[in-house]
Amino acid sequence: MFHLAAGDLIAEGRAELAPETNALRRLDIDRLETGETNVSAGVEIAADGAVKVAVVGERLDLRPFLDDLAGRDEKTLGTPLSLSLNVRRAVFYNGVVASDVAAKLRRRDREWVAMKGSAKLDGGKRLVLGLANTKDGRLLRVGSDDAGTVLRALDVYGNAVGGKLSLIARLDTEEPGLVKGEMRIADFRAVKAPLLAKLLSVASLSGVIDLLKGEEGLPFTRLIIPYEKRGDILTLTDMRIYGPAIGLTGKGTIDLGRDQLDLAGTLVPAYTLNSVFGKLPILGNILVGAKGGGLIAMSYRVTGPFADPKTAVNPLSALAPGFLQKIFSSTGKDSRDVEPFAGKIPDSSR
Repeated sequence: MFHLAAGDLIAEGRAELAPETNALRRLDIDRLETGETNVSAGVEIAADGAVKVAVVGERLDLRPFLDDLAGRDEKTLGTPLSLSLNVRRAVFYNGVVASDVAAKLRRRDREWVAMKGSAKLDGGKRLVLGLANTKDGRLLRVGSDDAGTVLRALDVYGNAVGGKLSLIARLDTEEPGLVKGEMRIADFRAVKAPLLAKLLSVASLSGVIDLLKGEEGLPFTRLIIPYEKRGDILTLTDMRIYGPAIGLTGKGTIDLGRDQLDLAGTLVPAYTLNSVFGKLPILGNILVGAKGGGLIAMSYRVTGPFADPKTAVNPLSALAPGFLQKIFSSTGKDSRDVEPFAGKIPDSSR
């Protein structure tokens, strides 16, 4: 039996040692309280160093684990690990607390090879994730019907509210260390987003800025971001985001290690009004080409540190017919748009 108490840490339980080596073989923690955590846990350590952990309880602070999951905690990254979680409440970043959190994960060498998990967010919304082996390698999928809360919980982005999230990442690609994927969000709002506000200010779109600064925020119908990640460098290859008031395209790089970005694309004010031109009989086809074309647009570029990037906006002197359809189309045979993932998770044990 053991009892440890130091600061806000209280740990009680039993330890079992291997008779031949006196190495720790099993740890049963009946009570573990520290900070935001109040759980019990069982830990088994195999002769080869592989660790099996089962955690149950009232409340668990997941933030240290999220660092490990993302590869930021190098001390534990190489340890073979099987982990199961079943807690009533879990604490994420930025004050987000989820309930009924259940997950099973496996790591071999330095790679996560299986995951399956779910949680409830405020208002009964869901978060689900799964990592499974497919014929093309490991595929990670994350889905939720509250995208804004999930992005805040993972400390990715703090200015989105609501929305349906679908994120897919292929972890095994033709290049070691390269991750390819796509994030989609449907029907969300941007609220008090500093970078977007600065871009709209430079573009002199005061009406849209007023929406962004309001309590309801600026509505968007769809966000689609194909991406590639190599180390700390995130490359956005064909970003599209649009709603009734505005549409944007973009591509470029984000350096997560240095908090720097270099993005450029097209800004389309009054997206709905622009689209109306393409619906005019005969005249619309002459002016903008196929249905969904537009007349008004600007090019932009954003470079520099996250906290205070430089922003430049210039009117586009000429637009190809039907360019809005080409950029923002969400239907038709050339579209890659699908409903955000909110379905079954592949069996992580396979």
